[in-house]
Amino acid sequence: MKNKQSSSYVKNEILRVKKGLSDRIDFYHLGLGKIPKEIFSLKGLRELNLGANKLSHIPAAIGNLVNLKNLSLKENNIKTLPDSIGNLTRLEYLSLDNNQLTLLPESVASLDNLIFLYLSFNNFKEIPSCIYSLQNLESLYFSQETSKINRANMLTNKISSISKDKYIHVNNRH
Repeated sequence: MKNKQSSSYVKNEILRVKKGLSDRIDFYHLGLGKIPKEIFSLKGLRELNLGANKLSHIPAAIGNLVNLKNLSLKENNIKTLPDSIGNLTRLEYLSLDNNQLTLLPESVASLDNLIFLYLSFNNFKEIPSCIYSLQNLESLYFSQETSKINRANMLTNKISSISKDKYIHVNNRH
C-alpha cells in the first residue's frame, strides 16, 4: 500500500475501533516503522495484527491494551519486549515469530490465558523460562537454527512441566 493510502487506512481503522464499529485492527504489511500512538488508548481493541512491518521497538504503552485477546507482531525486527506485555492478561494468541528476540520479559509468565505462543525464528539461546508458568498454553511453536540451540538441551524435563497434553512444536533446521 502506498504511504498516503496506508496513512488514510490506518486513521480510518483506528476511528472505527474508537466508534465501537470494530474490535480489531489489521495493519499487516503496511510498512509501519512505529505503532501509531492512538492505538494505545483503544480500550475496546480485542485483536491487533502488526505483522510484517518495520517495527523494531514496542512501546511500554502496549500494556494499556488490557482487553486484547490476539496480538501478532511477527515478521518485524523486534529485539526486546517491554515488561508491560505482562499486563495483557486476556491474551490468548501471541505471535512473535521472525523477529530478533533473544529473551522474553519475565512478565510473560502473567499471561494466564495464553493458549498459542509462536516464537519461531528469533535469536533465543534457550526456551525462555517464563513460559513454563503458562498453565493454559496449548501450543508452543519454537524453531531455531541448530547452531543456536542444541535440540537435546531444549527437550529437558522442564519443557514437559508445561503439560503432557499440550502441543509443543520444536524444530531445528539443519
